[in-house]
Amino acid sequence: ANSFFPGQTGLVLLWIESDRVQSDIRYEASNGDHFPHIYGALSLDAVTQAIDFEPNADGNFTLPSALVAK
Repeated sequence: ANSFFPGQTGLVLLWIESDRVQSDIRYEASNGDHFPHIYGALSLDAVTQAIDFEPNADGNFTLPSALVAK
């Protein structure tokens, strides 16, 4: 989010169970990483959790601790 949406409000993080997604998922390269893109509809049963993802006061984002690799 810090690279593509600095300071943007109204973002939402979705936890998606990829085995429940019926549409095609493609992992596409960008800036040395690979990002999943869903080509088609996202069925609601594939989304297991959604949380608001707002920037900090300085406009940067901090991932929730549950998503940070330990």
